[in-house]
Amino acid sequence: MLDFDETISFGLELERSSGVTEPVTTTISHKKTTRSPRFGGSLSRDAFRLNFIKRELINNNFSKSSEDLENLSDYFKSKLEKDPFDVDSTLSLGNCFRKLGYVSRTKRLYSLFNKKKEHFEIIFIELANIFCEEKNYKKAKYYYEQALQSKKALLWSTIHEKLAFCCYNLKEFTLGASFADLALKQAKFNSIPEIHLLFGNLYLGDKQYHKAIKQYKRGLVNLQGYSKAIKNIVLSSTTINKIDPKSFSEAVKLTSPKILEAKILNNLGNALNKLGDYISAKHYLESALTLSNLPYAQNNLALTLKSLGDLDGALINLSKAYQTIPDSALINHNLAETYLAKGNELKAIEYFKKTLTYEKANKFAEFKLNALLGKNIVSAPESYVSNLFDRYSETFENHLLSSLAYKVPKEISRYISSTYGKKFKLDRVLDLGCGTGLCSITLKGNCSELIGIDLSQQMLIKAKEKSLYTQLEQKELTKYLKSSKLKCDLTIAGDVLIYVGKLDDLFYYSNQTSKKGGRFIFSIELSNTRDFKINKTGRFSHSKRYITKLANKYSWHIDYEKDIELRKEHNKMVKGVLFALLKI
Repeated sequence: MLDFDETISFGLELERSSGVTEPVTTTISHKKTTRSPRFGGSLSRDAFRLNFIKRELINNNFSKSSEDLENLSDYFKSKLEKDPFDVDSTLSLGNCFRKLGYVSRTKRLYSLFNKKKEHFEIIFIELANIFCEEKNYKKAKYYYEQALQSKKALLWSTIHEKLAFCCYNLKEFTLGASFADLALKQAKFNSIPEIHLLFGNLYLGDKQYHKAIKQYKRGLVNLQGYSKAIKNIVLSSTTINKIDPKSFSEAVKLTSPKILEAKILNNLGNALNKLGDYISAKHYLESALTLSNLPYAQNNLALTLKSLGDLDGALINLSKAYQTIPDSALINHNLAETYLAKGNELKAIEYFKKTLTYEKANKFAEFKLNALLGKNIVSAPESYVSNLFDRYSETFENHLLSSLAYKVPKEISRYISSTYGKKFKLDRVLDLGCGTGLCSITLKGNCSELIGIDLSQQMLIKAKEKSLYTQLEQKELTKYLKSSKLKCDLTIAGDVLIYVGKLDDLFYYSNQTSKKGGRFIFSIELSNTRDFKINKTGRFSHSKRYITKLANKYSWHIDYEKDIELRKEHNKMVKGVLFALLKI
């Protein structure tokens, strides 16, 4: 259940350059002047939340006379003089203060309690609710966590939900997802669509895509009873406490089934995009847009269509989203990338510039813009590489091997087999920019140590699942080599140098970490320029002449050189070269 005692608005929004999660926006209110059962209950799923709206509307009829409220305050103050830590009187005085607008006095009143007082958890939750209403989620989280220490089972599910909400707003997705896990385990968990949307968004933020999808789908199922619950609560209203239809409409309009369903469908499509299930994503995103013209659903559908090869359809949807929110850095960025994919460099430059107008710290857009403008760049920024592959991790292998006909791992494997034989044993092997481990599969069982280095945390998580490596480390490859005191038999860098332009440091430090007779195997994207250049794709290409010059400079002997096809790009194979250098 979600039991916020004062009005709290949910505004959960998660933006990424690869997709957007729509916020769940709802208002839940629960006010009272005397203590009553606060946790648990037997209300049905959707009627539970709607009952809070009913209570709020009824509560609006409570006297708004300041004089009456001041008199009530004096009454409860007199009670507290006799028993300073009576929970009922404290709550009642606090509610009077709040109706009078004395929020600071309310917080001071509640702050008198500590964990040694009986029922302290109830007061702490009230205090946390105030901070939550003020959007001070850090303090709200602190008091909810303190209340959780009461160990009263009836509190756990409610507080876990509230903590999940705070964590979302603090962008602490991993911690928030753990609270969602705990809430879902509670026997009295109240399954309502807004909560499934919240939990789904937390799982999505934590990159637990399958869990997110499950929550969104549960939310869609629960929505089926939403309209019925609204009718039931209206019909159950008494003539004494009759709900005004207009007021009721205002109270539920932000979470009407149509809007809420559209948001859940959009987020579901976003999660499916992350997993590369573009056909299913397209279905849900199109369904969302039949219910509401959400600009972020149009953005996400555009990303789906782009992945399916429909660049024109992607531009149509991005243009619609742009008309609604032209100042969105995200949508401008995706427009730039889509125009670039179509080969319209002028439009790509225009929208990358707009992206940076609205988000000056966007290193991704800055790097791609500089590449398009032909500026002198010696390496891709670390944040660019890590963010690129963090987003790419779920679909990386399938996309490379199935869609892009990625050939570098096979070429490396062939060279290793021809050089070392079918049965060989190496001591230590270093895989730079290891990704998910595609280039090291041949080495499993054939070396004592296999160390993987990558900037992307998500890629390293995928690599760990393969159980190939004895050690994995998240670090920029040249920095790792510079600080390493290891000596290696073999160093690999498969399709990695496309993110490094100037290679002096790499050649020097890889030589320093190699044993005499050790090898350095790597691929390059071939360029006819003198040394290296940054391409409009944001990748670097190098010339054979440049590699030869550096090999001679840093005591490497070119043991092997082969022209190869790296991968597809715009349905054409990219030309490259596989090199193997021998330390002399």
